[in-house]
Amino acid sequence: MLYQRFQETYAQLTELGANLLQYLIEFREGRQGLDGASLDSVQNDIQKALTALKESRYEVAVVAPMKAGKSTFLNSMIGADLLASESAACTICRTEVRHIRPDQTPRLLEYWDHSSKGEVLVEGNAEVIQQKFLARTRELRTNRENNPETAYPKKFELWHPIEAVQDLPALSGFTLIDTPGPNEWEAGTLSREMVALKEATLAALRQCNVVIFVLNYRSARDNASDELFKAITQGRQELLQNNKARIYFILNQVDLRAERDPSIEQTLDNLRIELSRFGFHNPEIYPASAFQGLLSKLILSGVATEGQITDFRRFFAAKFVHINEDGDQIIPAPHRIAPFALKDSNIPEVQTKVFATIIQSAGWNLLCDVLAQFDKSAGAIEDTLNTEIAGWKQNIATLERRVKEYSQRAESARKKLETVKAKVNQQEVVLVEGFGIAIDTFAKVAKRQIEQEIENVVVKRQAESQASQEKTQATGNFILDILNAAKEVARRTLVLLPVPQFVPKLVDLVGASVIGVSRSLLDYLCGSMPDLSNGSSPYVFRFSEAEQAHKFFKQINDFCVPHIQDWWVGVQDRLVSEGTQIREDLANVIRHDVQEISDELSSYLGEALEVKFNNNPIQFPSFDFKGLDAQIHEVHELYDKTTKRRKFFNLFTYDEPVKASETRKFYEVDLNQVLERIRQRIDNSSELSKKTLKRVIKLQIKDDFRSAKKQLEDYINRFDQQLKGLLEDRQAHAERTPEKIAALEQAQTDLKGLLTRLEQMQETLKCQ
Repeated sequence: MLYQRFQETYAQLTELGANLLQYLIEFREGRQGLDGASLDSVQNDIQKALTALKESRYEVAVVAPMKAGKSTFLNSMIGADLLASESAACTICRTEVRHIRPDQTPRLLEYWDHSSKGEVLVEGNAEVIQQKFLARTRELRTNRENNPETAYPKKFELWHPIEAVQDLPALSGFTLIDTPGPNEWEAGTLSREMVALKEATLAALRQCNVVIFVLNYRSARDNASDELFKAITQGRQELLQNNKARIYFILNQVDLRAERDPSIEQTLDNLRIELSRFGFHNPEIYPASAFQGLLSKLILSGVATEGQITDFRRFFAAKFVHINEDGDQIIPAPHRIAPFALKDSNIPEVQTKVFATIIQSAGWNLLCDVLAQFDKSAGAIEDTLNTEIAGWKQNIATLERRVKEYSQRAESARKKLETVKAKVNQQEVVLVEGFGIAIDTFAKVAKRQIEQEIENVVVKRQAESQASQEKTQATGNFILDILNAAKEVARRTLVLLPVPQFVPKLVDLVGASVIGVSRSLLDYLCGSMPDLSNGSSPYVFRFSEAEQAHKFFKQINDFCVPHIQDWWVGVQDRLVSEGTQIREDLANVIRHDVQEISDELSSYLGEALEVKFNNNPIQFPSFDFKGLDAQIHEVHELYDKTTKRRKFFNLFTYDEPVKASETRKFYEVDLNQVLERIRQRIDNSSELSKKTLKRVIKLQIKDDFRSAKKQLEDYINRFDQQLKGLLEDRQAHAERTPEKIAALEQAQTDLKGLLTRLEQMQETLKCQ
């Protein structure tokens, strides 16, 4: 079974790493008479890999457009009635449910933008946490309703045992992520909540191991679902294809099916056809009854309340009735039928598929990366022993010459490393300029889109329909014009450097993300146009009542801000995705160039000491390789701590309307002023986002180069210290040569057992 194989391999690898660490500690304590100070970095690498094995997180994001039973589904996975399911308490921000051992105390934490440390709101059982969580959610919603500028927390964390992984200690880092979604939906209207859900979904597709879309059996094909799937899939067929194996759909509440309804299989077939329209070809859909699964788990664990047992009897027990020999209908006790009801809910099958996906992708990859680190560390220890033995066997004069030659080689390697650094710095300039051009392009396209919407309103007001058509035709190609101009700017700006192919691609991605509006501002304002006219300017709208003026302005604001947010979310997703690939490509270049320098040293040492040397693989293991999303998050955290301001990579937040200009008799809204304000907001936000990207790019390149540089310098310094220490020891204790060699050869023998186990583990992982 997959779980068993993974768990066994995980346990074996953990034990092997612990044994290797113990061997090294004893070795360094001088049991073999060797000064092990040069092996600091090797010991640190083993400890870091062991920590990654123990603490690596596996994230599963759960997404639902609205009222699909998402909280109940999450509770069924958790095995506790933890998340409130009332519609009024819809998730307001990202909520992470993190697994803990049953003997640990569950707790609820709240995080804000300006702090990386969460505040503990409550500790206790599921009921206590749910009540506090519900009360806190209602409080935050009320505050937002009274003052729309009131912010929500950055996230909540719920630390609670997750029943689904209780028997899978290798997945102890399992985390369920509840994404925020809209509480209400008006067809054709783009809301802040829908944009937030789109952003959360795209982030989940980039970052999480599995993404689950929960759909309601009664409303699986509603407008909210269509709008969400259209938003996240438009122009992203490559994304869907690459992530197909880790995207699942849950058709929840199938227990609501009536006899007159189509069969479940027919419903699933129809849903597959609908999903294929958005690019989800042959989607994996699982019918489920989350409520049935949750109640079954609560009964089996012995924590179900009387009310929950009553619900179980009322809604689900009847399907397990049987007829006795007298013709009486017998309904077994809840605890007797709970195992069958749990299986019938299909929740166990969903869990099985989710865990299999995690293991087959992230799980095995982590084990491979950890094993590679153990293998590198073992090779370093073996090289240290071989060097020591060879040094004691050479005469002192030869050894003195080797020490001097190695110092010269080491200095040459450091100079070559500076050449690599200069090359990397040049690439950094190209990346900063390229992403800056992409963001500037977004600003220009977004401003022009909004200008077009405003212009259409003004032209309509003047009842110049012909002019409106001419205006539309004249500006129909403005996006293409802006994109072509941006590419020309890139060509001129980067003339001193090789013009990278990614810049035109980034610019095209911007154009694909700013895709206009589904409902025009003109239609959105229908019924709100003023009765009073103003001959001074077609952009100035007069109202007789202040309330009318404010409503008019607010409608413009409510239209423009979500659309700009939505465009930016699409651009941000594409920039982050493309940036992640560019970052990996550049990391490979760094690794290749530094590896060549390292291999030259390995080759020299092997020839000089007449021993077989392992190479020193330059590694960027997944557990130590931060993604672009993580880098952006760190910049936000640093920025928030120092300035206490809203993070700036997300361009737009909701903005309440300014007061309309007031005269003695009229209330005026000047659309020229509105446009100017929007332009200024876009420009300011774009500049801040460029600063963020610049800092993130610098950080990620610095981190990658620093990691490769450190691996090479550790390698250089290890043998530099060892050879010099060996020479001093030879000069001071030449008479102990036979004793030293014997002790070192015994250490070699002890190490061989670990090396053999490493080889066996490599063969095991090759078969997975």
